[in-house]
Amino acid sequence: MPRYLNLLNRSGTLKSLICNLLLSPDGTLFQEPRTVLEMELTETAVYFSLIEALAQKKAMEWGDLVNESAVDSGSASKYMSVLHDLGIVDRVAPAFAPRGRSRRHRYRVTDQLTRFWFRFVFPYQEALSSDLDSETHYARNVAPYLPEFVSATFEDVCRAWVSRAYQHTTDSVESWWGKALNTVRAAGSRTTEEIDIVGSHQRTATVVGEVKWTNSPMPKSVLVDLRTFKIPALEQAGIDVGCAEIILISRSGFSRDLQAEASATGVRLVDLDEIVSQADHK
Repeated sequence: MPRYLNLLNRSGTLKSLICNLLLSPDGTLFQEPRTVLEMELTETAVYFSLIEALAQKKAMEWGDLVNESAVDSGSASKYMSVLHDLGIVDRVAPAFAPRGRSRRHRYRVTDQLTRFWFRFVFPYQEALSSDLDSETHYARNVAPYLPEFVSATFEDVCRAWVSRAYQHTTDSVESWWGKALNTVRAAGSRTTEEIDIVGSHQRTATVVGEVKWTNSPMPKSVLVDLRTFKIPALEQAGIDVGCAEIILISRSGFSRDLQAEASATGVRLVDLDEIVSQADHK
């Protein structure tokens, strides 16, 4: 990890660093994840199929992973166990799920270099090694998807920040997903809900919030959606939400109407500068 950070800490734009280090056949990291994994694993084709499928999404349920990777379910379990032991992938459950007994687990790639490589490098390596220009590939196949890719990592950073900020009232901070409100599901408009940040103490939600990594200010509709659909769905699942503080975290600030509503109703708004400044002092 220190080696990777030193490489990425060189002068230059994000685009030039990615193109020169990761997307160029002569780049230092062009083959790095492949080399590291081949030192640790046999039957790498199966492992690579699982990791490549996972790298396309923030997280995947088991059935989706098996379908996308085309790996037999019985075999996949064994291979995923090895990847978990190596710290490459993780299995996560929604907030308040019973430890070790939840059937709602999702799987994700936790090593971020591996996740980036299998998303943006591995599927194109043959083309990059022959005729595909690295800058052309970056412009067409990387840059448009970077915000969505980074958003998953930003959510992790924000959950860690909330864990520190609310440590006196909160035991753990995780995401939550579950069934939508029964009335909404009956109408057929929404079947599931997901909340980026849920702080918990026993069966009580201490803090509930959303995270947005976008180029535009967070709109008021995010708060309306959280209050109208998501928090009631969490309550429907048997969680006490009566005293939960609402927190919204945005890369690009907040719209004026959201700021006004938050000020009037006690919603906490946190921008990127506050997250980064506290991370620097950790």
